[in-house]
Amino acid sequence: MTMKPPRKVVRAEMFQLVDGHGRVRAILMTDEQGAPALLMYDENRRARAALMLGREGEPQLALREKDDKAHAFLLVTAEGRPHAQLDHGAGQIVLSIHENGDPFLAMKGGSRTVCLGPPDEVEETLNSGVPYFSHDEDL
Repeated sequence: MTMKPPRKVVRAEMFQLVDGHGRVRAILMTDEQGAPALLMYDENRRARAALMLGREGEPQLALREKDDKAHAFLLVTAEGRPHAQLDHGAGQIVLSIHENGDPFLAMKGGSRTVCLGPPDEVEETLNSGVPYFSHDEDL
């Protein structure tokens, strides 16, 4: 019996990767605007990692700890500037490059804030919250 050669292209709007128990562990999809995303779930169906493109094509990587206390977010903005954000409840670090090319660093923990960058941007950035993904519907 001759085997058929494998298909070279498979097309779909969404792919779901399941484990041996039928639980969804990863999804490759596009969002409502057509931007691609790869979402990875833990054994409790919680989204833990995502690789995606933003609305203007900016690449983004988001990671979160199982109890939702710690987050890491890395992206390149639509303007081409790198940005990293780490958050662990009471502590937060933001590292970026300002529009004029100057580095921007802000660290906040407890009652202390240490920053290198324009003061008006520090509080705005630290109080904006971590822009991590939120893809938690039941699977």
